[in-house]
Amino acid sequence: MSEWKNVIIVEDDPIAALLIKKVLENDEAFGAFQHYPNGKAALDGVTKFLAVTGEVPDLILLDLNMPVMNGWQFLDTIGQDAALSQIPVVILTSSIDPRDISRSQKYSSVLGYLSKPINTKEVRRLLG
Repeated sequence: MSEWKNVIIVEDDPIAALLIKKVLENDEAFGAFQHYPNGKAALDGVTKFLAVTGEVPDLILLDLNMPVMNGWQFLDTIGQDAALSQIPVVILTSSIDPRDISRSQKYSSVLGYLSKPINTKEVRRLLG
């Protein structure tokens, strides 16, 4: 049974998004995936999901550097909504900048910060 049945991947690179999905599909703890190419599209998708189902996704895997709405803007926006701010987020990015790592720790919804490529063991470690 899936522990994280509804997972959102927010990633502007379609190949990276596909790789993330493929790696996590091999782990039975993860269920259905939705992919969005930027924070704005993800915000719209998560809001619609909440409106239709009355639930929020179980997990968001978030890139930081994206067009339209980057990961930081996305985190700031969901942080202003009581329901959305409760969604666990794992930052999954190519940035290894210590300032980004430090900044991510200021968001209560962020469980951890991982550099690409994704590693299922590291994601599971962060999720407990």
